[in-house]
Amino acid sequence: VTGATAGTSHTYQVRAVNAKGPSTAVQVSVSEPSAPAAPTGGAATGAWGVGSAYPVTLTWTDVATTETSYTIKKTVGATVTTYTAAANATSYTDNSVTVTSGAGGNAGTQISYQIIATSAVTGDSAPLDVSITLPATPAAPTGGSASGSWVGQTTSYRVVLSWTGSSGAASYVIK
Repeated sequence: VTGATAGTSHTYQVRAVNAKGPSTAVQVSVSEPSAPAAPTGGAATGAWGVGSAYPVTLTWTDVATTETSYTIKKTVGATVTTYTAAANATSYTDNSVTVTSGAGGNAGTQISYQIIATSAVTGDSAPLDVSITLPATPAAPTGGSASGSWVGQTTSYRVVLSWTGSSGAASYVIK
């Protein structure tokens, strides 16, 4: 069919013909494939990585049967970045996200994602929209102190560090 449109149905009549004329027609119908079904049940979750890294994992239910890949569009303010996940995927991790606080930081910023089942033949599904708001980085610990003492008659020296923890801290890095 020339000028095909996804989801359009076509009906044809088929007749056998010989010198005595045509037979009775049989009707056959065919529908052109539709765009893939949109993914469902999406979520965006983040977890602190190393330093200010905050990888965001997107998850969804793959209900499409004709997708060739998934297109993921990330929007932060006016900036749109596009990623690709394989056909039949149910997750994607955006490792490019970092969180900074203070003046000019991005803590509290909302990141929006659209997850789209894509087909080179029939077009794209409707988007599944998910978003995440970047958390604030924890405040610095306070009241730090250090003390040391020799361990017995050896050459070992024990150092004890202490501080007041900060709300929202999952762990502490000591360098």
